[in-house]
Order: sequence, then structure tokens, then C-alpha cells
Amino acid sequence: MAIILRSPDYEDVDSQRLVFLGGPIQGASDWQKEAIRFLSDNLSDRYTIASPRSLRTIEEYYGQMEWEHYHLQRAHTIFFWLPCPLSLSFSERLRVLFSGIPPRPYAQTMWFELGWFTCYCRHFTDKVNLVVGMEHGFPNGRYITYVLNNKDFSKKIPIEEDLTLALKKTLHILKS
Repeated sequence: MAIILRSPDYEDVDSQRLVFLGGPIQGASDWQKEAIRFLSDNLSDRYTIASPRSLRTIEEYYGQMEWEHYHLQRAHTIFFWLPCPLSLSFSERLRVLFSGIPPRPYAQTMWFELGWFTCYCRHFTDKVNLVVGMEHGFPNGRYITYVLNNKDFSKKIPIEEDLTLALKKTLHILKS
């Protein structure tokens, strides 16, 4: 079984066997739990899975951000899963209604990180593998699909609409 590393914990790991799980946390299902289970069951303890979804409340915003950047920049394989958003909870709808403040845009951090690492993989290194999985109906998914499939990338970036198929592609990359 692979080693699981969750924010905010740091460990010295072999970057050649580090896979980072990128994608929405706020407003999304706990897809990381399923991804961790699948990858961990299929990888030896020589591999590490870094998941930014913590098992505890993280008060320090910048600490969380630094943890993510630290592991993103060291990962051999970055797996992005783009699930459709969950509906707002009743309490969130009330907060929006009474405060007049709209909810945080869904997956706003993920958009930046996906763009950052797509550019990084394209222009600066061929040592990082990027796998993108996207649930059918993900907001603006057709744009992501177009850009990743039709622009000049040195490596084909696989996109799957099924989490398990996307994870199988990740395993194939990790083991090749």
C-alpha cells in the first residue's frame, strides 16, 4: 500500500514516486478518498500519494497553500479530477441570502493550478506527468478539453470522464 500524505503534514519522500491529487475540495464530493483508496490498493509502499484534503481543520490559509505548492512542485505525476459541484447546503444558501455575498466561485484555485502546471509541463519540463479526469458536466469543461487536446503540448494529456478510468491511466504512467 502506498504512503498517504495529507495537508498539513510534510515528509521527505521520493519525488519520482510522488503523485499529487489536484482538484476542487470546497463544494466538491470527497473524491480524494476514492482516489486514495484506488491508488493505495494498487501501489506499493515505495509510492506516496499527497492529498490536500486534510482530515482536520486547517486554520492557516497560507500554510495550506504552501503545502500544496511544495508537493505540486515535487510530484512526478499530478492527477487532477474535476468533479461537478455539489449543491449549496441549506446553511450556505441562508448565508448568501442574508449576507448578500455570493458563494465562492467553484474550483477557483484548481483553475489556476491546472493552468500553472499545464504550462509548466509544456514549457519547462518533461519530467512531470499530468493526468486530467473530468466528470461529464463539469462547468466549462468543454473549454478545458479543447485546450488540452488541441494546443501544442509535447505530451498528450489524457482526459477521462470516469474517475476509475482516469486513475487507471495514472497507475499506468506511474508504473511505466
